[in-house]
Amino acid sequence: MAFVYSRKTGSASAAAREMGLSVTTVIAAITRLEDQLNTSLFLKTRKGNLPAVGSNSVLFFAMLLLGGLSRIENAFGEDNVPISMSELESRTECLMKLDDSLDAQLEEWRRLRLSPKLIFRFIAVYEHGSINSAAVALGIAQPQLSRQIAQIEKILGTRLFERGTRGLRPLRSADIFYAGAGALNAICERNIRRGDLLFMRDVKSVKIGSIPPLETRSYLCTMIAKICGAWQRIDPMGQVRISTASCNQLMAELKNHELHAAIVDSPRIPYGFSARVLRRYRLKLAGTNIHAQAENGLLPKAALKELMQKRCFVLPGRDTGLRTLVDEWLQTQELDPQETIEVDSITILASMTRQEAFISLLPSQGLLELLSEVQTFDIPDAPELVQTLIWNEEAAQSRPVSVLNHIITSF
Repeated sequence: MAFVYSRKTGSASAAAREMGLSVTTVIAAITRLEDQLNTSLFLKTRKGNLPAVGSNSVLFFAMLLLGGLSRIENAFGEDNVPISMSELESRTECLMKLDDSLDAQLEEWRRLRLSPKLIFRFIAVYEHGSINSAAVALGIAQPQLSRQIAQIEKILGTRLFERGTRGLRPLRSADIFYAGAGALNAICERNIRRGDLLFMRDVKSVKIGSIPPLETRSYLCTMIAKICGAWQRIDPMGQVRISTASCNQLMAELKNHELHAAIVDSPRIPYGFSARVLRRYRLKLAGTNIHAQAENGLLPKAALKELMQKRCFVLPGRDTGLRTLVDEWLQTQELDPQETIEVDSITILASMTRQEAFISLLPSQGLLELLSEVQTFDIPDAPELVQTLIWNEEAAQSRPVSVLNHIITSF
């Protein structure tokens, strides 16, 4: 508003008088806008401030935004009819040419209580399906976000969400509000590419956690690269943030709504999570200079016991799905290695099997394919390492999870 008044009146002081604000407040507001857009909006001359190159585009954007906010705020009467943005651009073009009409429109806009910031917060809650997870994504406190959603409902005079034990269920009014906000954002981005700095910025990012890949050419690395590429094609303004951690840490971060989804290799998925299997790997015994003879494609149990008495058995780190599988398999087969060593890095573990002193269980694909000198043997009742995409059930319908599943389905 400060920028629009300054453009209309030709100076910050005149804009301050019309708005009933101090000159300092108006200048500070324009400076913040210039910082956000990373451009100067006015040129200082002896005759006063002149509009800079591109200032008209920013003015058009600002008026689009204000006009759209006005339509959204005034859309919720008794009928809750969908918000139409189809005439907004043509009306804004007319307003820029007609000073009399603009004066009346500015007076209406000054009474606006809805702001881009509030719409931004609503979009986050709508897309995450939870105030808690939206607050985490926005980096604000949950009570603050709850108050802002309540403020929006008060401004609109209608409820937007139905609160339940499994999160928030958007009502029809929320669907209408979201459609109007999305349409307004599309209009703004079409007219000013930097409009995202004022609108919907972080809502477009997706945060994915993953167990560390076996190696750079592994299926997991390829999958993550494909996800990033597909997301960029679907949403050029969006971001994919990838972090790696152990299974337990990833599940804790999901539970705390710090991630949208995670790729884990845990054999058991806790209650409250939905899962999608990405890849299965059957475990094999790996080692060097093993002279035992396989029977019907399997290394006999007697040969396994003998190897485990003569060689050091390398165990994966404790906080991994692979370690859980190995421990359960050893117990089921009643095998008790004479000597063990624990290695957190799966890459180092695989490399150790190149030495005759060590044996271990490793996935049948991935690292073992790169270690040509390492022998591999099928084992009785070989467990499967399953890499799985998981997410909170309450976030199943959120935009990040829906888009992520759509991308994976297309591979």
